[in-house]
Amino acid sequence: MTIGRVFERWKPTARRRSHRIEFKGQAAQEFLAGETLHGLAKRHDISRNLIRLRVQRYQAGVFDEDAAAADLIEQYEARIAALERRVGKQALAGRRKSPWSGESRCDSVVWRFGGCGRTRGGDERSGSLFSYVDLEARVGKDHPLRTIRGVVNEALAAPSGEFSAPYSPTGRPSIPPEKLLRAVLLQAFYSIRSERRLVERLQFDLLLRWFAGVGVDDAARDHSTSSKNRERLLEGDIAAKLLGAVLAQPRVKRLLSTDHFSVDGALIEAWASMKSFKPRDGSGEPPTPSGGRKREADFHGLKRSNETHASTTDPEARLYRNEPGKEAKLCFIGHALMENRAGPAVDARLTQADGHAERIAALRTIEPRADRPRPIASGADKGYDAEDFVNELRPMNATPRQQGRR
Repeated sequence: MTIGRVFERWKPTARRRSHRIEFKGQAAQEFLAGETLHGLAKRHDISRNLIRLRVQRYQAGVFDEDAAAADLIEQYEARIAALERRVGKQALAGRRKSPWSGESRCDSVVWRFGGCGRTRGGDERSGSLFSYVDLEARVGKDHPLRTIRGVVNEALAAPSGEFSAPYSPTGRPSIPPEKLLRAVLLQAFYSIRSERRLVERLQFDLLLRWFAGVGVDDAARDHSTSSKNRERLLEGDIAAKLLGAVLAQPRVKRLLSTDHFSVDGALIEAWASMKSFKPRDGSGEPPTPSGGRKREADFHGLKRSNETHASTTDPEARLYRNEPGKEAKLCFIGHALMENRAGPAVDARLTQADGHAERIAALRTIEPRADRPRPIASGADKGYDAEDFVNELRPMNATPRQQGRR
């Protein structure tokens, strides 16, 4: 046998023909329209059994699914091709001549520790273009924010219909209120002092992005947009409803006691300068030794009170001092009711600053929890040691346990 005959015997067979989905559907439609199998097989050069199989698949709707899958594959191939072109352009634009060209690629430090070792990893300053690790996998399973996020997500799912009330049905979509509330919680957990700093942390902190529900490729919103939407939620009393939904969860209720509580208050400085505290009638401007928008002012010797003066920046702020001898500030008073067994805050309020605000707010927070057969115990510091406060507590079925004055 000659070499030519050997090659002819082992010559690869012809490649199997493949038809497009449109052609397969056309042949099935022609058969269903009345054309014979013999005529179709002769005209299209395909077997009659293959035509029967395609008719069955056409009647079962398989060709429609194949067409949708083919369209999807074509779209993804176009996207991949576009990404490949983009990566190629970036690689060509960022290519630089190596400073080690023509020399050994071994650094002197590498020579000192054993020569140019092949096991030494390269110091690549730029990361990969694509990341295939989910944010969920980057957060530890025992991280405390995981438990908090689960509780918060369940609480946010409860009053979801109430979140839509402050928003208009028309216009550009705003920040989702769920993401905004989770971001506010992060601001409290990590003592982030402003919305601007919070947005800066969201740019690079993957843990904060995961908790707030912001994707890796999602752009962080502007700080002014976050502040505006946060005010909208506060006006709708959404924060108080979120706290109530958290406390109503069974796994949170197990941590709480219904017998022992403590009340306390703290001054919260207003976002208003003392220069804005001016007479209500508009007279008597403070002395201005130097001009300009941030001019200096000397208030020594001036008599100012909440009855005659008010802040032009925040009219609801009041001039108040916490203790004798302390400086007076424009502020509010924040009140919190804590459960003594686990220590969480179960109620919080904000009121104007005056001498009776703490005791009045304490009565309003204790009263709903004292409506029961058994008495409750309420602890407080010496600032609540007043006769009128104790006399109001006893009819509520609450036993005061405040620190006495010395």
